[in-house]
Amino acid sequence: MVFTPVFLWHIQFFSTTMTTKTHHIRVIHRFFFIIFTSLVVQTGTAQTPVTISVFNESVGLPFTPLLPAPIHPGMALGTEFTVNQRTWSSSLVSVNLGYYFHKNLNQAVFLQASYGYEFRGGFGLSSQVSIGLGYLHVIRNQPEYKLENGTYVATSGLGRPRLLLSPSIDIGYYVRPKEIKSGRVFIRYQPWLEYPFSPGFIPVLPHANLHVGYKFYPFP
Repeated sequence: MVFTPVFLWHIQFFSTTMTTKTHHIRVIHRFFFIIFTSLVVQTGTAQTPVTISVFNESVGLPFTPLLPAPIHPGMALGTEFTVNQRTWSSSLVSVNLGYYFHKNLNQAVFLQASYGYEFRGGFGLSSQVSIGLGYLHVIRNQPEYKLENGTYVATSGLGRPRLLLSPSIDIGYYVRPKEIKSGRVFIRYQPWLEYPFSPGFIPVLPHANLHVGYKFYPFP
């Protein structure tokens, strides 16, 4: 498929930045990638699009600021299915797999499903709003320790599971508005709520992601 080399390059690039302790995330990448590609292949028809985006991940409340520095790179790959189609709007179900690298905090893979609405206007303009729920697997970039029998010992470094709640809003443009299988470029703002982060201290950690992406139809 068209997107496979790009995504595999992304995995290889970020894998080279990992310490030996976080080597296991490569296995997690491959596992989730197999799940996603199997889903796309099984449902792959002329009406099944693929979405790909790069994004900046940050920790903080939404819009504070909109594009914080430094950049913490991420990439997402997904597909969507139309539930109900109307003249100027449609309801959609989407599935997305992704990864981000936050240099001084952590790196993570996520698998997420969302339900939302798309509103289309004239001249190819469109907007989507959605709410999603997913799985986030987080691995710290620095060694972690736990207290056992009065002594601090290193943890396994295999990461921890998290629940992910994710509303989003975007604005996009269909490059060929009169065609059913038109490509669509979009900018998407996507806050996250990660739970549990640190029970008893910070139970919920807010994130904010800004995506730039493209939806296309790779199947003939």
